[in-house]
Amino acid sequence: MKSVGPGVREIRIQQEGQYRVIYVATFKDRVYVLHAFQKKTQKTSKRDLEAAKRALKEVNERQNVMSKNAPFESVWDALEDDPVRRENLKLRSELMIKISETIKARSLKQQDAADLLQISQPRVSALMKGKIDEFRLDTLVDLAHRLGLHVSINVAA
Repeated sequence: MKSVGPGVREIRIQQEGQYRVIYVATFKDRVYVLHAFQKKTQKTSKRDLEAAKRALKEVNERQNVMSKNAPFESVWDALEDDPVRRENLKLRSELMIKISETIKARSLKQQDAADLLQISQPRVSALMKGKIDEFRLDTLVDLAHRLGLHVSINVAA
């Protein structure tokens, strides 16, 4: 889609309607989805093209900033400046992923998982969606234990 910018491509999806995904994959290590929308006319609307152009501009600006900075080891290093909170987020994230994977691997329905974990079904839903701010580290350790997972912490200097 040269009308949006260099290297921009479009995926066309026909499934109960016409859908488009506009993306750019010209960067070394990532693909950016610029805009996704349902298409209702033959021609792509000016509004959708402008949204993709704005997103491309933001991506290019972000790439310029990122290329000037050293890469981060994890997403939490990029998002959180406070080292204490950053480590807590890393631990919670790792636990949430393992708990979610275990629930999926056992093919547990959310209500069955809720019963096993002794929490409500909406809490299981939040867990499966990765809503990290809704769970404390000690709560996640308890949930992992109820699933039969062994949790240990390695402390290093």
